[in-house]
Amino acid sequence: MPEHENISPNDGQKWWFVLNFIRPTISPKDSIHSAIDTFNSSSPRVELFAPKILHMEIKKGEVKACERPLTFHYVFVRGTFDDVKSLCGQPNGFSFVLDKSTDRRYATLSDEAMESFRIIARSYENTLPFYNIEDIDLQAGDLVEVLDGEFAGIKGVFIPKPKSKRGNIVLSASADLGTIAWNVEAQQVRVLEFAKCSKRAYDQIDAIIPKLFAALRKYHDGAPLTRNEITSLQVFCRRMECVRLDNQKFEAKLLAVLTSAMMVLGNVEQAKEYAARYERRSRAITNPQTTALVDLILGIAYKDMDRVREGYRLTDGLSKSATGMLRALSVEYRHYLNCDN
Repeated sequence: MPEHENISPNDGQKWWFVLNFIRPTISPKDSIHSAIDTFNSSSPRVELFAPKILHMEIKKGEVKACERPLTFHYVFVRGTFDDVKSLCGQPNGFSFVLDKSTDRRYATLSDEAMESFRIIARSYENTLPFYNIEDIDLQAGDLVEVLDGEFAGIKGVFIPKPKSKRGNIVLSASADLGTIAWNVEAQQVRVLEFAKCSKRAYDQIDAIIPKLFAALRKYHDGAPLTRNEITSLQVFCRRMECVRLDNQKFEAKLLAVLTSAMMVLGNVEQAKEYAARYERRSRAITNPQTTALVDLILGIAYKDMDRVREGYRLTDGLSKSATGMLRALSVEYRHYLNCDN
């Protein structure tokens, strides 16, 4: 919620101002971002945060993804009072949100409060209620709900086709004469329950790491993830909630990956739970390469660059005949630490 502060026009301090944005009718094609870019054309004066969420809806029988503002017509602009007042004085759709108890009280957020709100906004942004089958790795035994086609609304078990990401959905319906099964093709599904036992858990952990690396770079830079990037992390995290590993080393590695992925997705509370479980099992990790991996992904997730530097020092002591993972680790470390060697 906004903090109502008595803003002095002359203090020169930067605040996050809560503003209305109503698209002006005189230039309906102008977006909120273009209005800010125009205002900042001479030099960067204000910063904009206008969070959106990805909403899935069915139009004319097709499921489509569309973006909608998270906070209706409210946006957040960081700058001095004079700069934000100048922005609102132009015919661009911005206006102050006022506290009517005084003439000079404006709805604002401190930098600290804004960071907390950004985390919450990421969590909403990264909520996808259902998926395109082409975007996810369904497995035999996943319980899904069909969202399109003539069998929309029916639930069933996914059965993959050999050597293909696609598959059939086997639907069972009780009848007086017994059980009836249909094979149904679907483009869009909602995953109701992942298969209880994943036979490829170790492979899936290794396969998600390059995708996690790419997502962490965007997270570090404050850039939004694409729908496919969000989907990959979400599905991995949800599936791995069901998996139980009989190897403490792999379980510790998995918990570190889950912690980092949850931080990227904005689910801080779930990340705390995984982090606590990881700490209880962290001593099981004795491989320096795995330790370096964990230091990197948790260091970036929690903005702990000391841990990142410590992990990078570990890679120096590893064999020059590097594995593919070690080479990938070195690339990521150099990206964050600007190392030339």
